[in-house]
Amino acid sequence: MANPNSDLGKGCLAIMARSVLVYVLSVVVVLALASVSVVFGMIVGAFTEAIWGVVAAVFCFALTAFGGGYLFIIGAVVRRKMLLDRAFTPLGLEGSAYRLMFRKYAGKFRGRDAEVYFQRGPNLEFLLPTNLKTRVGIAPDYADTGFAADLFGKQPVPHNVPGMEDLRIWSGDAAWSTNLISDPSASGSLRRMLDNRAFFVRSHVKFFPGYVQFQLFGNKNLFRWSVTPELAAEWMNALADLAERAERGLPRPVQELELTSSEEWALKIKRKDTTRFTLYFVAGLIGFFVVVSVFVAIFVAVIANM
Repeated sequence: MANPNSDLGKGCLAIMARSVLVYVLSVVVVLALASVSVVFGMIVGAFTEAIWGVVAAVFCFALTAFGGGYLFIIGAVVRRKMLLDRAFTPLGLEGSAYRLMFRKYAGKFRGRDAEVYFQRGPNLEFLLPTNLKTRVGIAPDYADTGFAADLFGKQPVPHNVPGMEDLRIWSGDAAWSTNLISDPSASGSLRRMLDNRAFFVRSHVKFFPGYVQFQLFGNKNLFRWSVTPELAAEWMNALADLAERAERGLPRPVQELELTSSEEWALKIKRKDTTRFTLYFVAGLIGFFVVVSVFVAIFVAVIANM
């Protein structure tokens, strides 16, 4: 297994490098667009009046900045759709836009209603229903997780399971969670997920009442990422194998729990797609700028003819 704290360090460095690079590129692009717009305005002003040169420069900058920005976003969304559709549609999942810029996949997988969410981060989440009503979190031994747990007075379940010493368990049912990682089949499924993070920085598996979740997030590369069909199939099958083994191969948890109101609310929010609302908002924003631009043009025309 790759050193989780090494990947964590790479992820932090990648975040800083991306931030600096994006900032520098933004400054360069803005300066370049401003220079082109000024030159265009001077040309227009030379053939008409100076005031129209100013208007032309402002319109040129606004059009190239906003238009180029939207084209870049559209290109990124289309590329993301192509890459993720190639990975998840062969599994029988149907893809759809999620919160305008991201992706959601849903459908039957090995008899379960599977859900997959890809969001900013990058953040990739797999969710399968189970008949287990317990709470268990399993993750590699990340240094920041241990720090946060100590800060809030939470301690992992102690265990000495051979081959699983680098994993930390967070659960109120110590016996059941220890049985889970001690089972050869279940531990093998966990390893197939947690050891195979690809470009992601962090990963964890979590059982909560009625569901099992596998989540990966962060990128240790500068920009490059790719979820291959082989990776998607491996992760989905490992999670389904874990759910089946936990349901049928282990004793039931001693205490059955129910979803809390906050968990129910989180699931409801997760499943509520805001794509339409976001589209309306973006359309309204564009309309607002168009109206303002028209009024500015009319005002300038009136001033110019006075």
